[in-house]
Amino acid sequence: MNIQDRKNLDEALFPVAVAAVAAKVPANTIRSWFQREQVTLQSRDAKASANGLPHLLTLRSVLALAATAELVRQGVKPGDAYSSACEWIYVCEQYEGKERLDAGLYPDSYTVLISSPYGRSTKIVAVPLEGEGKLSISLFDVFGMHRNGARLIWLDFIHRDAIGVCAGFLRED
Repeated sequence: MNIQDRKNLDEALFPVAVAAVAAKVPANTIRSWFQREQVTLQSRDAKASANGLPHLLTLRSVLALAATAELVRQGVKPGDAYSSACEWIYVCEQYEGKERLDAGLYPDSYTVLISSPYGRSTKIVAVPLEGEGKLSISLFDVFGMHRNGARLIWLDFIHRDAIGVCAGFLRED
């Protein structure tokens, strides 16, 4: 199974425990986010069939939870962080004429999520690598929307790590 195949992004395969490893947080943290309704199951996720059994999440949901956890580590509240993460993985708009791929990443660029400290303002930008390791990013993109402490996360690395965890889980079956 090719985990990055478009049709596999929305197949409910991963228990919350796998999402927790991908997000680098304890499984109980993610469970508490669900219980407090700070995060929600998406339409393609599978609700637990009985008490005590895990929900099964799609790869998109695992990626959203991993991005949520990174924003929470930077001080954003879980509900606000999840809203920002969902803008990345579920809303694939263009930025400067570039379209994002199905998994939310820009081709031939880094993909960066910029969020206000409260998660109420989110922008997903493409950051091309220029020359010898120099990144080109507009300071307006970083500070124009929120002057007091923008939160930046490099989505390519979150994506890479989460894909690795989920692929490892599928190989174990």
